[in-house]
Amino acid sequence: MTNSNVSELRASNCNFTRSQFRNINFRETEFDDLNLSGSQYRFVTMYESGRPTTFFHTNLTNTIMKNCRLDGVQIEGSSIDGLTIDGVHVKDLLEHYRKETGGMKRYE
Repeated sequence: MTNSNVSELRASNCNFTRSQFRNINFRETEFDDLNLSGSQYRFVTMYESGRPTTFFHTNLTNTIMKNCRLDGVQIEGSSIDGLTIDGVHVKDLLEHYRKETGGMKRYE
C-alpha cells in the first residue's frame, strides 16, 4: 500500500508479522494489546507540539535505547531492576541520592 489515507482505520486481530512501515503518520493513534517483540524503531518522534506519548502497563524488559533523546522522560511506579544509564545502575544512583538527601529508601 503506497500513498494511502487510512485515517480513523479500525483494525483488530491482524497479523503484520515481518511488515514494514516507512514514513508513516501515527499521530494521536492508540495501540492496545500489541506484541512488538524483535521490532526495531528508527528515527521516531514521540513528542510534537506539546503532545507527549504515554506508555501504560508496558513491558520494556531488555529494551536497548541507543542515541535517543530522553529529555523530560518520566518513570513512575515502575520496576527498574537492571535499568542502567551509560552502564550505571539507576537503583544505585537513587539509593546514593536518597542517602545524601536524608530519604533513606532502599530498593530491593
